[in-house]
Amino acid sequence: MSSVEIHDMRDKDDEYFVGTCTHVSDVSEHMLREEIDTFARRRIDWLQRMYEKGSRVKIALINNDQVGFLHIMPIEICPWGPVGRDLMVIPCLTVMGKANGRGIGRALINSAEEEVKGQGRKGMISMGYYHNHWFMPAPFFEKCGFSVIKRI
Repeated sequence: MSSVEIHDMRDKDDEYFVGTCTHVSDVSEHMLREEIDTFARRRIDWLQRMYEKGSRVKIALINNDQVGFLHIMPIEICPWGPVGRDLMVIPCLTVMGKANGRGIGRALINSAEEEVKGQGRKGMISMGYYHNHWFMPAPFFEKCGFSVIKRI
């Protein structure tokens, strides 16, 4: 059985994994490696500035191999919405294809719940999507106990 570990983003390897949105060694047909790396630096700079305001990134590993991450932040500082108070928002949760179906997403959600409690927040919220795409699937969040507040 594979060993799953969740920890806060803590070193340059974690930063690069998150900054590139898991595209550590990919070469996209749409972007050059240099562009991916430039965007990664911008993301990490921003995430580091948001850390002191309560933003956190949780990294998932299987046998010390990074396989996913979750970003959670106070709703009051989230630039993408929604609007609210005393909650945390999950603007991004991703699990690499090679780790799908192995409980990684749920482990990341559980870690986020602990962060919410640790920061004394009332709960967490996320936007989910009903489309045939990997990004933020609403049915996954519903399986984890999230309720639909509004569907547009």
